[in-house]
Amino acid sequence: MSPMIPEIEALSRDLDTLARGGSAMIEVEQAREVLRAASDVIARVAFGASDAERALTLARLALERARAAQQSPGTPKPSWQQVLLAPAAASPPRPPQAERRASSLQLDSEIPDGHPAKSAIEASITGAFAGVKGRWRVAILVQPHAPWWGVRVEGSSICWTGTLEGPDEQSPEYLAGRVREAVQLGLMQAALPHRRGRG
Repeated sequence: MSPMIPEIEALSRDLDTLARGGSAMIEVEQAREVLRAASDVIARVAFGASDAERALTLARLALERARAAQQSPGTPKPSWQQVLLAPAAASPPRPPQAERRASSLQLDSEIPDGHPAKSAIEASITGAFAGVKGRWRVAILVQPHAPWWGVRVEGSSICWTGTLEGPDEQSPEYLAGRVREAVQLGLMQAALPHRRGRG
């Protein structure tokens, strides 16, 4: 049995508890759909560990999104598909080539090719690592037909995940700011002295 199955089962129980709350049912149903897909991926042995980890991350993010929607009900934000006709934001200036190579960045973006700000968003994330050393991985996880995206930033001392709701948060400036915050947190954690055992 995969070690991820107990976590999927716990997420499913949490989602059932949320569903009894009666509000934010759209987000709860979207989370249920993501959870089902994650269970399928984890149950299949043909998929690699990265597919199972991605599915589990999406399930966690969907549950957190449903939980947040219940705590602060409001009008749902539009998805990027609803703003395709809006003018695309100008691309932020790219840092010089030497600065871009200061860090080792792996960017895994699931932003659809038809998204009007895809290249600007990806460039802004790359620019957020200007002058930053170390090996980093950023994943932008896009769920089909859902108005939110997941983002994951991994470094030597941090693994941070968050959600991006609607076009305002899925903009180059906002996303680069969130990534910079996660990177700064990771750098601060890396600078802390490491202690073994209890003192």
